[in-house]
Amino acid sequence: MKENGGPAFPQNDASVNRINNLDGMTLRDYFAGQALITLIDINNGENEALIAHLSYCYADEMLKQRAL
Repeated sequence: MKENGGPAFPQNDASVNRINNLDGMTLRDYFAGQALITLIDINNGENEALIAHLSYCYADEMLKQRAL
């Protein structure tokens, strides 16, 4: 399984002093969604499978760079 960066928008649950990361999107999904916006525009929405793949490639690279 790929590193997903954890939750994109974690919520601190003060009542139990922990981060609530149940449900919601991962940071990897968020990064991919941000890349997707530009990739769709550049490719005029054509070749959806390639655009989706490239979006996650960008997200994976962003997570790698973030870990440096």
